Amino acid sequence: MLDYHSFTEPLSVSYVLVIKGIASRILANKPVYSFAACYTAFIWLLYPICWGLSEGSNAITVTSEMIFYGILDLFAGPIFLFGFLLGIQGLEYETLELQSGKASDYVGVGTPARPTEKAAEAGTAA
Repeated sequence: MLDYHSFTEPLSVSYVLVIKGIASRILANKPVYSFAACYTAFIWLLYPICWGLSEGSNAITVTSEMIFYGILDLFAGPIFLFGFLLGIQGLEYETLELQSGKASDYVGVGTPARPTEKAAEAGTAA
């Protein structure tokens, strides 16, 4: 039986990723986002095609369907993640408005120096 959401969900996600996200891509000039959005939209649009070939029209066998879905899952999951991490490897934290979690990055930055107890006693005694 045809499921309405099996066709509309990938299309709506692809629309948001590619069309609505174009303003962000142009303003931020981020080629990594452009590639990731188009790649994801393309892979996700192949899922309904696989469903149509297997369940919808019985054009491919069950074994071919499993192989097709397996390849799509590999490209949508680990391969995408590996490529995306390689793409953002050189980005600076400030570009994404993030901060490092390392304490050594913040030593003496923006915080006044706190006197030690002995220095405070010496200051009061003098």
